[in-house]
Amino acid sequence: MASQVGRRARYIAETRKLWVGKLGKTITRQTLKRYFEKFGPVSSSVVMHDSRTGRPVRYGFVTFDKIEDTAQALAARKTVIHGSKVLVRPVKPKKAKIPREPKKDDTYGFKGFAAGQQQQQQQEQSD
Repeated sequence: MASQVGRRARYIAETRKLWVGKLGKTITRQTLKRYFEKFGPVSSSVVMHDSRTGRPVRYGFVTFDKIEDTAQALAARKTVIHGSKVLVRPVKPKKAKIPREPKKDDTYGFKGFAAGQQQQQQQEQSD
């Protein structure tokens, strides 16, 4: 339990984005933005929808301009939007992918039919 609290504190210190769950069916991205603007400027808000039906799937995301505002929103005891008590969690930041240096004969994991034939021919020539 203590490790989860430490992890959550680290995410709060690193992220400006919040996951908001258990949203009411009538909540729009504008409603979400208006509610969270009381903690600070909101750069974006989105309510997720089912791609087939177009209906809201009852969660969304809010991104603040400043990390401090994210911490204030998480510190709020009760978050009620249009009569629905919602869950608010920090979003774990994605790690930046560092491109690696390609090796001389690197195929990036793809060894199609031609690459396999070429290796086989090289082995036969060296024998």
